[in-house]
Amino acid sequence: MTPQMLHEGQRKDAVVSTVIRWLEHPDLAPNNENNSELNRVDPEIQELYSQRQSLVLIDGILYRNYEHPDATVQYQQVIVPLALRHEFLRSTHGGLINGHFGVEKSREKLKQVAYWKGWTEDIRIFVAQCHICNQYRHGPKGRRGQMQQALAYAPMQKVHIDLTGPHVASKHGNKYILTAICSSTKYLIAVPIREKTSITVAQALVRHMYLVHGTPEVLVHDQGGEFWSLVMKELAQLLDIQVSMITSHQPQSNGVVERVH
Repeated sequence: MTPQMLHEGQRKDAVVSTVIRWLEHPDLAPNNENNSELNRVDPEIQELYSQRQSLVLIDGILYRNYEHPDATVQYQQVIVPLALRHEFLRSTHGGLINGHFGVEKSREKLKQVAYWKGWTEDIRIFVAQCHICNQYRHGPKGRRGQMQQALAYAPMQKVHIDLTGPHVASKHGNKYILTAICSSTKYLIAVPIREKTSITVAQALVRHMYLVHGTPEVLVHDQGGEFWSLVMKELAQLLDIQVSMITSHQPQSNGVVERVH
C-alpha cells in the first residue's frame, strides 16, 4: 500500500476527510460547548474525532498514536478509509510475509499498522470467511478412544439386521431379503420379502425371529427408514429391545451382517 494510495483514499473517504478538514481548520470543527452539530454527523466521524488528541497528520496522511500506559507512542496506526480496508485485512492475514494467522494473531498484526472503527470484528469475520483457511482448518479434533468390539455372551442376545435388494423377483414376487445374524453364534436368518416397508419388516421379524428364537436384548441396524420408523420404535419399546443405530455411511459398524451380503 503506497503513501499516494493512502492519501487519495483518505481524501475521498467522507469520514476521514471530514476529520482531516477539522484538524487542519479548527475553526470549522464543532464547538466543544455545543455538541448539537457533532451529534448530527456520522457516528464513525464522532468516534474518530473524539480521539483527536491521539490523531496526527504526517505528509497529509492521518495517523493515530497507539500509546503505552506511560503515554509513550507504541505504534502509529494509519486511519484506513472504507475502500482500502479489505486490502489491509487481506495483506495482514495472508500477505506475502504472513501465514494465514488465526483471529488473535491477525488482530495483533493489524493493530501495529492500521485502525478504524470496528476493526476487531472485521478481522474476525474476514478470518472466518477466508477460503484458504477453510480448506485446511477444521477446528480442534475431538478426543477419540480406540474402537472396541461389542461382544455378545449368549445366543440371540445381540442381533444384527439389514436388508439387501432389490433382486430379480421370485415366483412369489419377493424382491428383498431381510437378513438377521446372531452376534454370538453367527446363526443366520434370511427372510424373503416383497417390499421393504416398516410394516413388512416388522412382521418378518416377529414371525421368523421373535416368535421362534425369542426377542434379543440388543438389535443393531443402519439408519434405513424402514428400521427407524415409528412402527419399529414402538415394537422395540413393547418388547423391551435396546436399539443400536450404526453411524451413517459406515457399513463396517454393522460388518457381521454386511459380510453375509
